[in-house]
Amino acid sequence: MAKKALPKYIVITDKENDTEYKLGYTRRVILDMESDGFNINEIDSKPLAAMNMLFTRSFDRFHPEVSLEKREEIYDELGDKSELMLALVDLWSYTVEGLTSNQNTRLKWKMV
Repeated sequence: MAKKALPKYIVITDKENDTEYKLGYTRRVILDMESDGFNINEIDSKPLAAMNMLFTRSFDRFHPEVSLEKREEIYDELGDKSELMLALVDLWSYTVEGLTSNQNTRLKWKMV
């Protein structure tokens, strides 16, 4: 049985102006977030800072041109924010898992 593919992004649709935003992370986005002080383990002790960075930086993969102000405006207008935050945490985790898993690879390494 094949393993289920992990989600790669979240889609937000603005029906008013027919705009679609894809939210996601890459290795570079995660490294940049960590360099800027983000720590996924602090989500319980610093929930507002963590949620803000998880959301605003999730645009970096597909929509780096969207301003911070626009990202915050989109967030303010979204419903069901608690579910979105859970989905962003999952997406973050899936991205890290995908980068660190031992999936079928063409390159192997060994110590000599």
